Amino acid sequence: MNKIVALLITVFAICVSSAPGNTDISAHLPVRVRTQTALSPRIYLPLVTRPRLIRNAGFEEGQWQKAVYWIWPWHDAIFYEGYQEIRPPVGWTAWWVQGRFCEHNEEFMTGRPEFTLIFDWQDENRVAEGSQAAKAFTFWRCGLFGYYQRVALSSGNYRFGIRAHTWYTSCSADRYGSVPKDGNCNPLTNEHMYIWVGIDSISACASLSACLPDPQAGGHAQADAHADREEEILYKSPSIRWSAPAEQYGLYGSDYLWTPTVWVEETATFWIKTESWQPLKHNDLYVDAVVLEEE
Repeated sequence: MNKIVALLITVFAICVSSAPGNTDISAHLPVRVRTQTALSPRIYLPLVTRPRLIRNAGFEEGQWQKAVYWIWPWHDAIFYEGYQEIRPPVGWTAWWVQGRFCEHNEEFMTGRPEFTLIFDWQDENRVAEGSQAAKAFTFWRCGLFGYYQRVALSSGNYRFGIRAHTWYTSCSADRYGSVPKDGNCNPLTNEHMYIWVGIDSISACASLSACLPDPQAGGHAQADAHADREEEILYKSPSIRWSAPAEQYGLYGSDYLWTPTVWVEETATFWIKTESWQPLKHNDLYVDAVVLEEE
């Protein structure tokens, strides 16, 4: 008798899910997102799906070679797509600054980083969601680098968030430690690799003079203005609304790093930035699960 009742219930459930207006039952299932705040088995928690207005927000669409960089203290942006080691996620542009003194060590200068994807089968603790994440790094170099994406939007208030962490150390064996270490695996003090996210709701200079370099502030940049370029991209633009600097070391935290809420008229550029203070052996940035929300 119990088997007959169970069978009837199952048949009834199938009929209901197949009824008009109820064909997509997957929309009601919880999204499973990895949380990795410790080296324990991965835990999957239900999360309300956030709208994603940015292309390739989860970094699952592969790679391309779109890049722009500035050589300190010049103000002209250099667009180049030929570096084999520069492979940011599709939809995103890799950017960096070369030749600037390291923040806490003027014997060395910032160099060209590498950009790639990292997969969960390579290191599941570097992926927060899905099967892959963005990775950018320098090796024995300090760096000032990140990603940006320019997006056309309807007018409104927006905020931009990411999950990210850094790993900067000269102790390769300490892959998920809580502090950076030197080559002998002793803890380092007063060393940092901060992360910022930003929104530039103007996305261009009002005039050429506004884009000229400011040696005290790190330089503005006037990008190539050819029709097939993104006109004016400024990593030091005063119109970028940055988050406070954040430091998440070794593993992803459970929280997002958010920008302030910014009014956007039509187009905005969304920035991810990091800066390592010392030329350690590893200076890695890992980013995943990007979110752009309209409020």
